[in-house]
Amino acid sequence: MSNVSVNKEAIKKNKKRIFEIDSEVMTNKTMIYASRSMIEENRLMILSNYAAAFMGNRQIANSNTDEIFENRQAILDNAETNNEVEENFINSQKNKAALDFLNHRSALNSAVLSISEEMADINSRLIDINRRIMESNQEIVEFNQNQIEMNSSLLGGDLQPSNATPESNATTIENNQKMMAELEKRVSLIGPVNDVASWLEIMDVFLLTSFSEGLPNVVIEAQGFGIPVVSTDAGGVSEIVNSGVSGLIVESGSPEEIANSLTSVLDNIGEESREKISEAIRDKFSIERMILNTEKEYRSHLSGKGRIGVQI
Repeated sequence: MSNVSVNKEAIKKNKKRIFEIDSEVMTNKTMIYASRSMIEENRLMILSNYAAAFMGNRQIANSNTDEIFENRQAILDNAETNNEVEENFINSQKNKAALDFLNHRSALNSAVLSISEEMADINSRLIDINRRIMESNQEIVEFNQNQIEMNSSLLGGDLQPSNATPESNATTIENNQKMMAELEKRVSLIGPVNDVASWLEIMDVFLLTSFSEGLPNVVIEAQGFGIPVVSTDAGGVSEIVNSGVSGLIVESGSPEEIANSLTSVLDNIGEESREKISEAIRDKFSIERMILNTEKEYRSHLSGKGRIGVQI
């Protein structure tokens, strides 16, 4: 086999593998962005609650404390005494009130100091996170600049088809294969597994990107675990996925539409919806329902009103 034919076959295999990795990367990207969005929402809510608790509720509570002890002082100041014993009682109560107040303030100051130290640590970590985000953004800028230069080379520079040789193509193919190997280290391609249930239990969403199917049992199984499904419109998928309710059905061959659908499902499916997904599919494909439908079909056929076959 010539070098050209070898290169052609290698390119074909690489293209298939790149498509598989692309699906995994886009899925991971969607889940990461959905997770990040949720984290940001939670962070804003936490900071809002912190501000309300520390600046609002705490000030109100402290104001109430001040008023309570002012009232205590007024009560003791206005108390009438008839002898030295009663006078000593009042004075000792005033001292007790002062000590209670100071003890409370001291404990509160210690708690606030501890919280302030923790907040300072959190702020330090946030500063570090912001620095890493800025570095990541700079990496994106540099990557884009390199790709612009690559486009320029393809348009009018050294990377012209007329300059290609079997040897240079082989080098590019080898480099592509090395990059794929590195990508596979960061993308989990589990492969065939026996303990399917344990994998389904930890899923947030189930993705099926087939170009052709029969009636995919795996989609039924996923919904049985309450997992929303994003699937291409292949085979009988539309019969078992209620698009917009138990998941979304998309056109084949569109990674962007798949990614957008994954984001939409992750953003909108809650625990209550998952329970409904599980209940609906288990009811539709339960043994009892299958028996009833089969019996109904046979009775209808025997009476001359039915048709051959069983509708589920």
